[in-house]
Amino acid sequence: MVQGRGEFEVLLTASPLVRERLDPESVVAPVLTSWPMGMLRPSVRVTDWDSVRNPASHHEGVLVVLLSKQERDSTLAVLEGYVEESMGAVLVLTEPSDKPTAVLGAPTLPWSTDPAHIATSLATLAARQEVIDRIAREHKLSRMMLDGVQRQLIEWNAEMRRAAGVQREFLPSANCGAGLVDLGVVYRPAGDVSGDVYDLRRLDEHTVAFFIADAVGHGVPAAMMTQIIARSLRMTEGTGDEERILSPIEALTRLNDELVRHGGSSSRFATAVYGLIDTPTGRVRLAGAGHPPPIVCTASETRRIETGGPLLGVFEEAEFGEAEFELRPGEVLILFSDGFEMAFPEEGATGEDLKRPTRTHLDRLAQVSAPGGAGGVREAAMRLNAELDGQVGSLHQPDDVTALLISPIAQEARLAA
Repeated sequence: MVQGRGEFEVLLTASPLVRERLDPESVVAPVLTSWPMGMLRPSVRVTDWDSVRNPASHHEGVLVVLLSKQERDSTLAVLEGYVEESMGAVLVLTEPSDKPTAVLGAPTLPWSTDPAHIATSLATLAARQEVIDRIAREHKLSRMMLDGVQRQLIEWNAEMRRAAGVQREFLPSANCGAGLVDLGVVYRPAGDVSGDVYDLRRLDEHTVAFFIADAVGHGVPAAMMTQIIARSLRMTEGTGDEERILSPIEALTRLNDELVRHGGSSSRFATAVYGLIDTPTGRVRLAGAGHPPPIVCTASETRRIETGGPLLGVFEEAEFGEAEFELRPGEVLILFSDGFEMAFPEEGATGEDLKRPTRTHLDRLAQVSAPGGAGGVREAAMRLNAELDGQVGSLHQPDDVTALLISPIAQEARLAA
């Protein structure tokens, strides 16, 4: 171990031709005699030439290499490889020659140099190598820690992908309202998992319930919150002949009570819209909780359905209002999360402006989802996804984006199905 002004070891080796002509220790002996005052003289250990050819055999100390003129060109690359790979201190002493010799990363002197100068070079290398060895150890430790972090990130990413798969499996398919309503879905998490959740469920022969919620934030905490919301939502009560469909106000009130009861002092809350469609008449009843108002698109106009109502999970005795209207064949009811407010930035927007809410999302939703197109609302949802793909910043959207496009099926179509 090199210890600054303390003792260290000189590892002495010579190329094959030098060994045939002289004793390597005879070159080093005058150097030791001329050692600088104030520093302990090093010990010397002779090692074989393979130590240079194998960088992994680096030893703490200073390696002194004796090199002949004839072997200079064939061994320079070997020496440079040792210096680069081992980060060890090396002093090259060459046979005196008219042609200078240089080894990248290692001081090079003729062995005819004044022994006192060689001794000073050795002592300086020894003092420097102590610092380099410490840096090398710290670098190795840092690499080990970095490898551990990298493995952790790989495992975490794999777990997130599995979590995203599980979350999607619990979402209803586009066929869940088959025979009663047409459904188109846009579901685009900002990351692997989403803070948005939706549901559409057939409750009886003519009633379809629909639901969309947006938990505060996004990522894992919000995704966990969506599972609590989905588990806590009650659409009916009782069993068998006593089963009753809850009104939208009742459903949101009970959901709010559940979230408040288990929320404690945390700031977990959500926005939501819950509604019912009576498919024979097209009568829709819905209630909202701090969520963007749904819109109804017709061939000629778009109207907002104002719902009111406070956020879910905040107030113990929250009161929710209910809107009622008729959804006729050819009309589309669109429920969407507030991620749409940032999904269509202003033209030319850059940087933080890409994350600012705009009003253009309402026009885009109405335009892309307008009734009358081939393929119905499923095709409309595909067009809406394509529109989102074309937006600047779509690869790193600032928030989860979800939309439900619901359209009634004409009575003759239901009977034919």
